[in-house]
Amino acid sequence: MNLLLDLPEVVLVEVLLNLSPYDINNLYSIESVSNRLVHLISLTKDKDELTVFNNVPEESHILLPNDFEEYHGPSRLIQLFEFYDAKSYTEKISRLNDSTPKFIVFNGNFGKSFRAINDHYSKDPKSSFHYIMFESVQVRYFDISIKKVVICYPGLFHFPQISYIAVDEGVEIKSVNKSRKVSFDFEANDVYIDFCLYDYPQTDDDYSQLSDSNYDLDFERDNYMNHNLINDETAQYSLKLFNQRFNNVTSISIDLSMWSRNIKNFNPHESFNITSCEFPNLKKLTIRIATGHGIIKDTSFPKLESLSIDQAITKDDECGSRLFIMENLNLPKLIKFEWISSFNTPIIGSGFHAPNLRLLRLYIEKVEREPIKDLRLQDVAIFEKNVLGLASIIPENVVIDDLLTLGALNSYGGLKNVKNFIFILRDIYGYYKKIDKYKLLNGLKFDSLINAEFRKIGVFDDFDRTINTITPMLFQSPSRSLKQLMVKFWYDKKFLDQVLRNSMGLRNLKELILDVKFCPARVVIQLNSSEFPQQVEKLLINITGATLSVNITGRFDNIKSLVINCPDEGFSNLIYITVSAPNLVQIRTHGVNLKNLELTDCSNLKTLSIDKAERVLTHGDLPSLKYLKILDTEDANEIDIKASKLTHIETPLNGKAKVQMGNISSDTEKNQSKLEESDELNAELINDSLLRYMSKEFYIYPEKILLDGSMNA
Repeated sequence: MNLLLDLPEVVLVEVLLNLSPYDINNLYSIESVSNRLVHLISLTKDKDELTVFNNVPEESHILLPNDFEEYHGPSRLIQLFEFYDAKSYTEKISRLNDSTPKFIVFNGNFGKSFRAINDHYSKDPKSSFHYIMFESVQVRYFDISIKKVVICYPGLFHFPQISYIAVDEGVEIKSVNKSRKVSFDFEANDVYIDFCLYDYPQTDDDYSQLSDSNYDLDFERDNYMNHNLINDETAQYSLKLFNQRFNNVTSISIDLSMWSRNIKNFNPHESFNITSCEFPNLKKLTIRIATGHGIIKDTSFPKLESLSIDQAITKDDECGSRLFIMENLNLPKLIKFEWISSFNTPIIGSGFHAPNLRLLRLYIEKVEREPIKDLRLQDVAIFEKNVLGLASIIPENVVIDDLLTLGALNSYGGLKNVKNFIFILRDIYGYYKKIDKYKLLNGLKFDSLINAEFRKIGVFDDFDRTINTITPMLFQSPSRSLKQLMVKFWYDKKFLDQVLRNSMGLRNLKELILDVKFCPARVVIQLNSSEFPQQVEKLLINITGATLSVNITGRFDNIKSLVINCPDEGFSNLIYITVSAPNLVQIRTHGVNLKNLELTDCSNLKTLSIDKAERVLTHGDLPSLKYLKILDTEDANEIDIKASKLTHIETPLNGKAKVQMGNISSDTEKNQSKLEESDELNAELINDSLLRYMSKEFYIYPEKILLDGSMNA
């Protein structure tokens, strides 16, 4: 502090000009410093109460008089101002023609103050204007929503308390200093910026007016843009950020899309560009740009964790005509990257580094459109070339919903390090009818795959051909290390048969989930041991929004866990199990009606947990069974269980239920013991949560994406 006191005045002023109003105010709390500053700095105010400069001593205060002619400004090296009314500046202080550096703080209605100051200052800039701050402890939201407003010198505007800013309707922010980055500064710990460049039409007439609108958000106009990719003459909406620094902004949402894509004859061509910017604290970036070009390059995102880009396409737009390029980006903390488009993948150029990327979601076939009539071989070649950069950043966890993308990534070796993989199979107006023509999936190279999930959504137009062609391709040598497979599907027998038939060749497959959804009428799932992958040790069947009959029959030598679950709990799904399984450890059924359970050679069965049962029969003793739970036996016609080592039971016994056991008598109510599995037993049993890791990493709703374009993560 002594060093500060010993500085020459000219040097001390330079130091002070690099501080914020808060910092200057804090210096006044030190008596020795305050005594020196009182001769260097003045404070002018338009009210007695002070919010920011409350440490400045009274002897430095000047109350702004009503009669401006009486105010000539103090003779100081730095001038501080704290105003409640913006007119104190626009009608009074702005008329001063002195060159003294000025710090101005507005603590009133800063929305109106900002607009008034910006409008006035853009018309008549003062070279002495050094720092302007809008302070409001109560207000955290700031909406810049003036059509065609121009914000000049953004580095002079500071919003320390704002945590959310909405910028829309053609706001233009310009910098006159091309040689340095300029901060549009929001100093709160967490700041959210929402760029929304569209209007919401109120009447039918507004639609035609909207198509003629030309909103533009430009944080610095110059000729740096690549005009081969971005044609400003056709751009109806655009956002360009160049040479800017956004301090303490932690979340940004940019929406350059039309709120409704069904407007007749509407065909927007947005342009989007972020170049040479810095986002030192940004953690989440979401971009929605309908059909337009996009560029992000030469920009710093040191803390970005989540990146989501939606380049949606309208039904009438050209496939593949829009490009989104990302290059020279260092993303050391990026964990999740989500891309939504209708044909293109993002073009990953040189210098794209995301060493900690863990999850990549690629939704290329989200929007329904007419058949791809002009999907020519040269189009595929261009597409595959664009995928080259993307293949170089593929992480261990991947979600893809497009066969063309999958095949292109495979051709460049992009799948070799994938450990957890989800593929969403759906037919978009016959798109998959062309797939065998291009032989895209021959020899998929999954060298490290451990967990895989395949989802089939909807019923395909050319169903038999689609299933017979595509399903075997997906299972072609996926990985010798594949241990877990989840299949989610709108039920159809042919698809299930194909999955089971092809999974029989996965020698190390240990866990299989069949997640069945949306059956219009009762159908039968038949699982016979002769057509079932015998290497599987754990089988889970989930049933949602469907009415099924599940028949499981035969000998399963390796199965250890059998779980059937229906969260609807309506007991409308009927289960029939007749098995011989020497290594079976547990059977659990939840929310379904177990019509028949017959067990033979199940000497290792330890837990039998059933919500509702009508018939349970064991052919011989179950010597390892210790825990028995059958909650509903009201409709039971036969329950005959032999378990000589049974120690815990939770079953309403009646005349039709007979349990033969060693230590517990079936006719003694006091021996009804609540099922409590020991830690030792839990250690022996396989965990119920199949693919737990995948469930956490891949929590998405593909049906919702398909139906309304929403995204949940």
